[in-house]
Amino acid sequence: MTQGYLGIDIGTQGLSVIFTDSELNVLGVGEAGYDMVPGLPDGCFEQNPADWVSALQEAMAAMRTGLGEAARAIEVLCIGISGQMHGEVLVGADSQPLGSARLWCDNRNDDEGHELTERFGVKMPRRMTATRWLWTTRNHPDRAKATRHMTTPAGWIAHQLTGEWFLGIGEASGMFPIDQSTLDYDEAKLASFEELVDVADAVPLKQLLPKVSLAGQEGGTLNAAGAALLDLPTGIPVAPAEGDQPASMAGSLIGEAGMVSV
Repeated sequence: MTQGYLGIDIGTQGLSVIFTDSELNVLGVGEAGYDMVPGLPDGCFEQNPADWVSALQEAMAAMRTGLGEAARAIEVLCIGISGQMHGEVLVGADSQPLGSARLWCDNRNDDEGHELTERFGVKMPRRMTATRWLWTTRNHPDRAKATRHMTTPAGWIAHQLTGEWFLGIGEASGMFPIDQSTLDYDEAKLASFEELVDVADAVPLKQLLPKVSLAGQEGGTLNAAGAALLDLPTGIPVAPAEGDQPASMAGSLIGEAGMVSV
């Protein structure tokens, strides 16, 4: 039996998986692609969350094919997830996405980005999930009213595997500003944000956002649905989903202030 770690990355054009041994030697890889939602106006970029899930299954199958007979003798100790940051995956009361997800590269909310930057006194680019959400409340109030959870592409895959709503702090910071004293979402800015939302009975953003987790903290464990999806046993720990930028920093062994990667 070979013990090791499973990594999952949800990119803009495709999803990749990797299995390493406990010494981080790569033993198996797999990948699968997906497309943008067709027919959208210029500058609009969306994907269907179901396509990420299908790609995950395809990538896992490709990895097992590559491993051959060795695939029967692997034991996954932990699962890590990274992905394209800043997406807006809106989820309804039935725990299903409310349509396709807007991606980091979608440019429909420039005005909201400038407005929040001025209001908060910190840079709030259009790619931030909060700027997308403000645009959604103004342009699709019915969808905003129906939303019960909000996450990113990596966060959605994590939820599919665990049933939990966690994000690593790096990924969470791409959704809404983090208070450096509490290492959680900035409460004052959340209150200020709600003053801009004019949708009756909409759930406050604070309640929609995933819980913030630090490195080493819990992100849930593989539940029955996730185990069936990956064809793995239940109970495997799943690290909080992180963004591609924080994950690449960790992969480059950047762990202290002042360290850079060129």
